[in-house]
Amino acid sequence: SNRAALHLYSNTLNFQISEVEPKYYADGEDAYAMKRDLTQMADEV
Repeated sequence: SNRAALHLYSNTLNFQISEVEPKYYADGEDAYAMKRDLTQMADEV
């Protein structure tokens, strides 16, 4: 699995997992659809 990418998007870039596609990849790993609320970003600027 790509734990580094998941950590980057969830913990550093504040994305949330919106959907999980079980066993999406050939090796049986799940796929994650992620999204971020951009209104938070507007408040930061």
